[in-house]
Amino acid sequence: MMGILNKTAEISICTGAACRAWDSEKIAEKLYRGVRVCRGKRLRVCKVGCLNRCGGGVSVRMASRDVLKFRQPEEAARVFLADFKELAPALG
Repeated sequence: MMGILNKTAEISICTGAACRAWDSEKIAEKLYRGVRVCRGKRLRVCKVGCLNRCGGGVSVRMASRDVLKFRQPEEAARVFLADFKELAPALG
């Protein structure tokens, strides 16, 4: 956990056509809400163009991880915000 807190971590959410079809906006909103609760933690959520990992869900990447696929906002929140235990109520 300490490694992620020492520098700004960027979560990139694909906004390409296939990911929009899987509701990438809902995943982005869920992560934005979680980050707002962080208060001062160095974590940023960014919508980006196509990550070229089309099909099967929304492509989401954190600099320190591979591109992962999500079909539900709660899945993405659990994976990408797991280091911030105080966020548990916001992730529900």
